[in-house]
Amino acid sequence: LMYYDIFYLALKVKTKGQIEGEKLLEPKLRFKKFEDNYKKYKLKEIVDFYKGNTLSKSDIAEKGKTPCILYGELYTKYSEIAYKIFSFTNNCNSNLFYSKKNDVLIPCSGETALDISTSTCVLFDNIAIGGDLNVLRSKNQDGKYLSYLLSHKKRIEIAKYAQGDSIVHLYADKIKNINIYLPNYREQEKVSSFLGLLDKKIELQKRKIGALKIY
Repeated sequence: LMYYDIFYLALKVKTKGQIEGEKLLEPKLRFKKFEDNYKKYKLKEIVDFYKGNTLSKSDIAEKGKTPCILYGELYTKYSEIAYKIFSFTNNCNSNLFYSKKNDVLIPCSGETALDISTSTCVLFDNIAIGGDLNVLRSKNQDGKYLSYLLSHKKRIEIAKYAQGDSIVHLYADKIKNINIYLPNYREQEKVSSFLGLLDKKIELQKRKIGALKIY
């Protein structure tokens, strides 16, 4: 368990050295069978950029037929991985933008630069994506791994590109040249699955604590 906790923190906690120049390009802790060097990419080399469209809170319907994700829900209902979809709509606008499994969502605007530097990987096809959301469509990379990476190790760097005062905005053109260091696809899957299991365990413990408080 101690090994698992250390592995989890190694990816989710930024050290001072990482912030000041990413001196640690590869984690010191890796699964035994993976030894290949990490490869360096520009973000634009591993994803295509899109934007959500034509969907707002007023379009949500309790008995809607189309699952959807709205901009504000990235802050309130989702973490790094969208394991289930909470909202539905009957909006049939032909301009709706739909997800593909493995898409990563990043808000286009928020209250602070750090708030906006968050991401969620969508695990389903054909989810209507609301406006004010950047959509990063992966090119043969694991979207779950990318979401963890952008939400944590790259969060400070992404925040630097947010523009504005009372409301900050994040544009795809500003972050497309960010450097990303990635292992091979199989290792990405292994790490993201591992972190996902830990997240579920943490959520279960939170529920137990909540039940104990009620008791």
